[in-house]
Amino acid sequence: MVTPEPVPFAKVVGEKVGDTLRRRHEKDGVTFVCGASVKQIDGSPGAKSVTLSDGKRLEADFVVSGIGVRPVVEYLQGSGIAEDGAVPVDTRLRTKQADVFAAGDIAVVPDQMTGTAVRMEHWVVAERQGQHAARAMLGSDAPYAHVPFFWTRQTGVSLKYVGHAPTWDQTAVRGDIEAGKFVTGYYKAGNLLAAAAMGMPNEITAIRIMMEKKKALPPEMLSDGSVDLLALAEA
Repeated sequence: MVTPEPVPFAKVVGEKVGDTLRRRHEKDGVTFVCGASVKQIDGSPGAKSVTLSDGKRLEADFVVSGIGVRPVVEYLQGSGIAEDGAVPVDTRLRTKQADVFAAGDIAVVPDQMTGTAVRMEHWVVAERQGQHAARAMLGSDAPYAHVPFFWTRQTGVSLKYVGHAPTWDQTAVRGDIEAGKFVTGYYKAGNLLAAAAMGMPNEITAIRIMMEKKKALPPEMLSDGSVDLLALAEA
């Protein structure tokens, strides 16, 4: 039995979009090695080679390691507001201490689309949460309802993403993924949780507005190119 090689980016944008991104990078000379982890980095001074868990050895001029971040919450020990290395808050960004608020990378906030508590590491999210926490401190009862958005520029094109969809059971596509001009919606139980777009900035903006307004966008409407998404968002 041959195990298929994982598709890069598929966990976030799905296999079709992920495969398109992969092929764009490969055309630029990038080689992907998937399904193996780094076991050892050798070289002194500097990295000269990388040994993978499958035994393969890669020669290197230098190594860039993206290992993520971990919130600093040790200073909150004993306060009762930190859990599992982060700070859970309610929809107003209040911690378990009613007069203490948290925002940014350390805050675990209920997602307005799913109700699931999530922690977002993004400077725009931190900025918006800080503003919302300030308003809550001044007496606002409004729940935090901003839809997160992200972007990346790869192989000369921009990929935009709005919402948060750790898993989905259905996708809807407008445009042509292989041509690099598309919007893909990620749905669960018929509800739009997130969307990714390339070459269609107006459409992804309209979807973000609709998600913030909690306007429904069924899969068949998203995939129908004759439906004016901007008009729907502004209605």
